[in-house]
Amino acid sequence: MTGNLDWSLLEIDIEIWKSIISVVITTIVTGVAGHLLIGKPKVKWGVSHGFAFNLRKETEDYETNLIYTQSLFIQNMGRKPAHEIEVHLNFPPEHFQTWPSFDYQSTTTPQGQFVIKIGTLGKHEHLTIEMVQGRFDLPQVLYVRTAEGPCPQMNIAPQPIAPTWLKLIVTALMLIGLWKVVEMLVGYFI
Repeated sequence: MTGNLDWSLLEIDIEIWKSIISVVITTIVTGVAGHLLIGKPKVKWGVSHGFAFNLRKETEDYETNLIYTQSLFIQNMGRKPAHEIEVHLNFPPEHFQTWPSFDYQSTTTPQGQFVIKIGTLGKHEHLTIEMVQGRFDLPQVLYVRTAEGPCPQMNIAPQPIAPTWLKLIVTALMLIGLWKVVEMLVGYFI
């Protein structure tokens, strides 16, 4: 064995290289698209509102009482239902309710944390947990999770809604841009 390699076998026409590259790119794009299009639950949560009301007692010393309120918003943004949603608070609130009305269970962990358990949250479904506390500040949300895994927190703020005509124009421009990118890539590789 002399170590000589016949380099003429490695010389491949440029058209064959283009075909190989286009097959590899198509395979990768199809695999990534398939992974992204598989439906899965995607639960996010955030505090949409909180306020401290200063209520005055009508007595001689005008003693004040603070009443704390908070709205915890939970939404499944995915394409499949989320199961076994758990909201962990560091202690039980004095009063809370869900809106819309959901069947839930509440438990306390051995460490004293309060857990609200909700069976299922359908695709694109949401709920709000409203809490009211009178004696001291509201409990903190420690953790939100589902059977599928932990749920990230999202920032929530009021947002103006764009008019329909503006949304249609922006959508049309994005589709035209996407078409031009695909056209350019096809022209480059073919």
